[in-house]
Amino acid sequence: MICCLWATQKNKVCLNIAATNSLKMETKNKITKHSAFHWSIYTELTINAPKDKVWAALTDFSSMPMWSKTLQNIEGNLQSGSKTIVDYIFKGKLRKIKHTMVDFQNGTQFGWSDTLIPFAKDYHIYRVEDLPGGKTLFIQKDEVKGFSASVVAGMLMKEMFNTYPEFNQSLKTTVEQTIR
Repeated sequence: MICCLWATQKNKVCLNIAATNSLKMETKNKITKHSAFHWSIYTELTINAPKDKVWAALTDFSSMPMWSKTLQNIEGNLQSGSKTIVDYIFKGKLRKIKHTMVDFQNGTQFGWSDTLIPFAKDYHIYRVEDLPGGKTLFIQKDEVKGFSASVVAGMLMKEMFNTYPEFNQSLKTTVEQTIR
């Protein structure tokens, strides 16, 4: 079941979603308009597997097309400052996008930051954190800042936001099936 609540608070519009699937798993996801020039997405999901197993699946790009309907591959080095090509299916079309990697922490986090559209910069992060009981918190977040964010980022961020929970759930299912 998906519940949506729109709230306006001091010039911010937030969409909060609490999703519960048949496995009684809960996740909190949010898209936020901080200002006309700044939007962000935050998604998280608890995975019933150790952090190293989640990291291994998340960074096994050759296997990714078998379980992910969106992110298909990353060619290149994940180290901060490296240039990569990210294969991503968006709105049914495969896109090969050049990215500069940022904030790499081996076994914990990787991401990219580049111009998404003219005059707007994207900052996308995948992160895994240890939780008690051998579980992992998986976080996928994104920010778009810049002048043209006021024109198209809201619509674009909402489209992107729709794909993140599905990716997160597919990662969870893949990892949890491999440790059974």
